[in-house]
Amino acid sequence: MIADSGAKISLSHDSVLFDTVFTSIGSSTRNIRIRNKNNGRINISSIQLRGGSASAFKLNVDGTPGTSFTDIEIAANDSLYVFVQVKVNPTNANSPLIISDAVDFMVNGNKQTLFLEAWGQDAYYHYPTNAIRFRDGSFLPYSLCDNVPEAFTLIGSDIVWKNDKPHVIYGYCVADSLQKLKIQAGTKVYMNYRASLWIFKDAQLQVLGQKGNEVVFQGARREKTLTGTLSGIDVDFNDEPGQWDRIWINEGSDNNIINYAIIKNGYIGIQAEIFGNTIGVKGKLRLTNTKIQNMSK
Repeated sequence: MIADSGAKISLSHDSVLFDTVFTSIGSSTRNIRIRNKNNGRINISSIQLRGGSASAFKLNVDGTPGTSFTDIEIAANDSLYVFVQVKVNPTNANSPLIISDAVDFMVNGNKQTLFLEAWGQDAYYHYPTNAIRFRDGSFLPYSLCDNVPEAFTLIGSDIVWKNDKPHVIYGYCVADSLQKLKIQAGTKVYMNYRASLWIFKDAQLQVLGQKGNEVVFQGARREKTLTGTLSGIDVDFNDEPGQWDRIWINEGSDNNIINYAIIKNGYIGIQAEIFGNTIGVKGKLRLTNTKIQNMSK
């Protein structure tokens, strides 16, 4: 065992940043590699998460969860992994918040520090409350666009989504027949895997963005570094297509509007269609000043 004060460990990173982690959901796991580049075994006398059990961050050292670890040995020219996760508790704050902590490593009297930082944000969460079940046993989970009372205001018969917090969608979020969903300028809509905004027959969608204050539809994964995986490979979720499904507009509505929107990183951007023998039924979409980018199809 090397006890020389000059023998240290090598960390693959000196800091870990989680960019925009939505409250109550948690995040993907980041990993840090600890290397022993010395020619003999080395002992890490302690690994300590400064915030302890009260911290929003969680550690797993070489397969063992906890906040404090002692006497971790690494063989010569070997390594082990520390996994870091963060979960942000709801605060009802509308603006982003920063959460910080640090992990201290003590080796032969030397303290080495890994800094942790996460940007968290409260949001409106649209979770499925129902499901359409098919004969083959599969199902399509959905909720209605007015299922979260605190997420919208009712102006006449219009359902107007608030823009003070992001909207995070799981499954299919549906504007049902004869409902009119209005999405205000500056609204951010984050879609989880296979999530969709579904404007059903005879419903209406009006996305009312403004220049410089666009409505944004994108995936809910927010990492900007190569830490997540899709299909088993490292990806940058900021630019990865196929993270959510589509905006799906059925027939029957004559007043669908999408203006000044950014629609990105999905499977299909907008699917506006007429079904079966409904040719001649009114159904229009006015699409202006909108970017649809980085789609799978």
